[in-house]
Amino acid sequence: MKTLLTNGCSWTWGGGIDHYMSDEDRIKNVWPHHLTNLLEYDNNVNLSMGCGSNQRIVRTTLDWILKQDRETLDNTIAVIQWSEPSRYEYYSKSTVPEKHNNWDWENHDNDWALIKAGCCIYPPGDRNHVIHKEEFHQSQLRYNTYSDIEGLYSFITQFTALATIFEKYNIEYYYWNALGVPIKYFPDSMKDYAFGFNWLNKNHDLWYYERVSKEDIHPDEHGHKRIAHYIFEEIQSFNNGLL
Repeated sequence: MKTLLTNGCSWTWGGGIDHYMSDEDRIKNVWPHHLTNLLEYDNNVNLSMGCGSNQRIVRTTLDWILKQDRETLDNTIAVIQWSEPSRYEYYSKSTVPEKHNNWDWENHDNDWALIKAGCCIYPPGDRNHVIHKEEFHQSQLRYNTYSDIEGLYSFITQFTALATIFEKYNIEYYYWNALGVPIKYFPDSMKDYAFGFNWLNKNHDLWYYERVSKEDIHPDEHGHKRIAHYIFEEIQSFNNGLL
């Protein structure tokens, strides 16, 4: 059974279209679903989450890989949509008093809080409630200390680490970014290094796609289908040695 493994933020989860679609319809209208069909694969594992950070993408992708058998991994390719570098996550202690233990190595996905620097925090276990930065010290601290150069080096670490994981487990992988691959904005001294990875849209300006609205730049259902076609065509070209 062939599996397409995808991860990302709201661009992969279906942000924007969730306002006028049921969860069932949203899943069937995002680019991972369309790409799975174009590749004629049997299964799509979509690990994305709205407001998800690059840090989360690495963590959840690794967690999934470690749970699979060799046959599954041998029949998996991955397409990763990287998010904005300013986002991050942190692990929160359990709210159950008897489970408060700094040395507890259990990993519960709902105990990871998502943070957009300078914007908001999504508390552990509650993705619908938002606490703004003025109300939460950790988010405020991140807002005050974050810089683009920090984001740049964090991003290099993250996409390099994930590439190493894919290569270790012999998984074919491809990277793209919703608003143009950030590596094209890297200092010239870094571009030779960065271009060594499997970036799908590194030679392109922004892909054209249909938006949810003028105010919401997320792709609508037609935009998701168009993006899936872009990715499919570039994977085909990549494998034919044209990129």
